[in-house]
Amino acid sequence: NLIMKIWFLLFGIILSFSGFGQNQVDAIRYSNLHYGGSARYNSMGGAFGALGGDLSSASINPAGIGVYRSSEFSISTAMLSNSTNTNHYGNNAADFRLNLNFNGIGYLTSIDISKGVAGWQKINFAVGYNKIANFNNRYSILGVNNNNSAIDQWVNNLNENGGADASTINDNSQYYQGTNLAWQNYLIDYDTNVTISPYYSALQSYGQTQALTLIEKGSIGESFFAIGGNYGNKLYIGATLATDNIKYSYETMYSETVSETDTANNLQNFSLSETISTQGRGYNAKIGIIFRPIDYVRLGASIQTPTYFNMSDQWTTDMESTFKDTAFYYSDPEGRYDYILITPYRATLSAGIQVGKTGLISADYEIVDYKTARLQSENGDYDFANENSAIINNHITSGNLKIGTEWRIEQFKVRAGYSYFGKSSRNGLTTNKAYSTYSIGIGFKQNGFFMDIAYNLSKKYGELYLYDSASLEATATANNIHRITTSIGFQF
Repeated sequence: NLIMKIWFLLFGIILSFSGFGQNQVDAIRYSNLHYGGSARYNSMGGAFGALGGDLSSASINPAGIGVYRSSEFSISTAMLSNSTNTNHYGNNAADFRLNLNFNGIGYLTSIDISKGVAGWQKINFAVGYNKIANFNNRYSILGVNNNNSAIDQWVNNLNENGGADASTINDNSQYYQGTNLAWQNYLIDYDTNVTISPYYSALQSYGQTQALTLIEKGSIGESFFAIGGNYGNKLYIGATLATDNIKYSYETMYSETVSETDTANNLQNFSLSETISTQGRGYNAKIGIIFRPIDYVRLGASIQTPTYFNMSDQWTTDMESTFKDTAFYYSDPEGRYDYILITPYRATLSAGIQVGKTGLISADYEIVDYKTARLQSENGDYDFANENSAIINNHITSGNLKIGTEWRIEQFKVRAGYSYFGKSSRNGLTTNKAYSTYSIGIGFKQNGFFMDIAYNLSKKYGELYLYDSASLEATATANNIHRITTSIGFQF
């Protein structure tokens, strides 16, 4: 057993620096964008592809920058409240996370060129920042499992991959590190008299309490430079160059505790902690057009190139176990891997109708081909063939529908919107399910000053698996996400 423990330690160190931790979940996470933007944008459900006149347009349809007739400076902030509920083997648990964040800032300068260039009215330049994804979330899971344990997956991982020949294991490093940690903490033992399935669990009977706390933090922010033009007040065109920055962290604390009345088990409890932090910087471009066939109708279209990210993951894992007469602790070395992520292209078709001088109605339909996301090695040490195959086979081309309306009452504007975000996974997969967002808002504008506020409610339902086991029931999850966005700005 001492020789086996030394071998596990060395192999765990080698794998801790490999690239096997990145997978389809990571690729799709950073491909699911839910733009923060201004309060006006949020209150109308994000249906701005054919409207413009808002700095959020730079990240959606840059032709909207060409709609401006004056210069503008604006700033937006948001407060996000995410309440979660889980059900694990019949036991309900709730958690909550509050997040204050900077949603966007921008400056636009409008230049009149109507006297110098035939047909062209304005050329506008904008620089700024938009929050395009928010990852802040928190889950708590608690329940009694009478059927299986996380230790089972680590035991099976060894027995199904050649028994004592652990070099045949072909899985991601975090998955294997769990096995290594379990071995170092004596949660797995080895019977030298058995040739088939020689590994077995230190947990002799089930009925243990399982608990998980999962904390996600981070966002994707987009810094942009955009240009837009107005031709004859009929045609608006625009382009955006953008730099996207990812900051993401994922912390979990998983534990299993044997009942105090259980006399059959020498093991009393164990806990596994894992922290993953990711940073990435990527680049993309967007082009768009808005056309007014008649005065009260606007049609829009835009396309965004894939975003090419240079990514870096760092992770740490440690485990401790307690038996009736002793305790153990082991921590794997810190792992790091640099790689490339390519997110899908995006295309948007839009339409807007103006109702006299008091109201407007707009709609956007965004197409995202999730199966074109790709992972690549930065230095050629890993081909990501399995991960990219999983992306192609498990994900789909999806659509997001956004509808919004705005009505003016003197200096005030009232707004409402609805958004439907389609699922990114095929039927039968429980991650990234479709969900809806409802929004309302109000705005005030006078003498070039404007102030807007928006409220959004998103309801998400999904499932989580605490570990990989065919007999493990999924943990049902429900998220209610409340977001209040405020914006102030000046036009001059």
